[in-house]
Amino acid sequence: MLRGSTERLPLSSEDSSLAERIFRESVVWKKYLDHLISLYCTTPLEKLDEDVLLSLRIGAVQLSKMRIPSHAAVSATVEAHSRRKTRGLVNAVLRKISVHEDTGDLPLHIEYSHPRNLVDKWTRTMGAEAAGRLLRWNNSVPELGGYAFSRFPGDSSPGRYLENYRRIPRRGRVKPPSGFYIQDESAAIVARGMRELPGEKVLEIG
Repeated sequence: MLRGSTERLPLSSEDSSLAERIFRESVVWKKYLDHLISLYCTTPLEKLDEDVLLSLRIGAVQLSKMRIPSHAAVSATVEAHSRRKTRGLVNAVLRKISVHEDTGDLPLHIEYSHPRNLVDKWTRTMGAEAAGRLLRWNNSVPELGGYAFSRFPGDSSPGRYLENYRRIPRRGRVKPPSGFYIQDESAAIVARGMRELPGEKVLEIG
């Protein structure tokens, strides 16, 4: 939807970037957001209409994780339900979330929105403190960059490992120059290593 026809969803570069960030954070923090919503929603989440729950997640993530001003996050989300009976529910829940403060005693799998069995395994293996650091890193916004086959894009900085890898800032919609391929540096390292295996078969998993 965000990368489709501009006639279907005419967004500026800045609005498109914000929409993609909201989508990304809503997915990353889904388990935490559902916990937060359930604190203030009297209707069980599984009984809410899907679009109502999605709207609540979108509003909640802006308030709790993106620090968007409450008047903007609440009003924009409520406006989407302006002609529906669900307007009052969405408004009431988000206004309560806007003043919510975590008590600091949430289980790690809720606090960082990860599968419980994975968090339990990491905690057993490396301890709660190290597991917490890994969870925070895993939820952080990844760097944006790519491999330069020809010229480097302007306003870029060197990667960590590859000479031709460049990191670029996240500002609006990215329009890479010709010869610059957007990808994570770890993927670029694998591709670079393939050059050392001419004629060999390689299985890519993932």
